[in-house]
Amino acid sequence: MRELEGKTSALIVVLDHIEDPHNLGAIIRSAEAGGASGVISAKRRSALPTDTVIKTSAGASLRLPLVQVANITRTIEQLKAANFWTVGLDAKAQSSIWSEPLPERTALVVGAEGEGLSRLVAETCDMLRKIPINQEGVSSLNASVAAALGIFEWARVHAD
Repeated sequence: MRELEGKTSALIVVLDHIEDPHNLGAIIRSAEAGGASGVISAKRRSALPTDTVIKTSAGASLRLPLVQVANITRTIEQLKAANFWTVGLDAKAQSSIWSEPLPERTALVVGAEGEGLSRLVAETCDMLRKIPINQEGVSSLNASVAAALGIFEWARVHAD
């Protein structure tokens, strides 16, 4: 995180127990393409950076910093202390990801397949945003698709 000190614009993607290696690889690939500075995931109950992840990420997992941490909630607090706004993607949020621009220094928090953000992680985020879904019967998006939409929404406004 020291290399991000002094940068006014930066994106970190934080993964709250993404278990599918294909989703992890796809998120890392989107993170690199969208200009993220790194991806943070949990050491336990999360996909590990395996050959499947490397292949799915098209090699991005070898180029983009991937940090595994013991506690996602504590990491979110550390990111806040480093002047990042933490934005959790949550289908139950009141505000849309498009309702106002994401902050220049954003830690985008993406929840697990199925459960989404854990309660404590959601409560720790500065703000929660949803990706509006217009089709009845579709309750959520795949984690990697949701992450990509959030990443590129940040990039639309802040990428150089």
